[in-house]
Amino acid sequence: MRLLDLDKRLIGWLDRHFYPDVADNWDNDQFRELVLSHLRPTHALLDIGAGRGALPQMDFRGHARKVVGADPDPAVLENPYLDEHLVATGEHLDALEDSSIDVVVSNNVLEHVPDAQGFFEEA
Repeated sequence: MRLLDLDKRLIGWLDRHFYPDVADNWDNDQFRELVLSHLRPTHALLDIGAGRGALPQMDFRGHARKVVGADPDPAVLENPYLDEHLVATGEHLDALEDSSIDVVVSNNVLEHVPDAQGFFEEA
């Protein structure tokens, strides 16, 4: 059995055992609800690590004045959930004016960040 298959089986068991009343992608659904509880229509939201837009839970258009996404992968340019696209890392967001963003989010990103202090200082 491949390690990836074992990981998927273990994750499935954990989900069924600890979260029997929560659907697949529960973490992304809960993340979305948390963000929406703080987001206002007047806010500009920055999604650091937005990627290609694989998660529909990260579509905050219509809930914010503007949704900006940053990712070092140029696939971010194809992300359908963004109003503005930046090919950039979270540590280097020079294209954004200081204080131009009201809410900053990152989902499934921090494990890929080599300079966590720089990441949080820039955010």
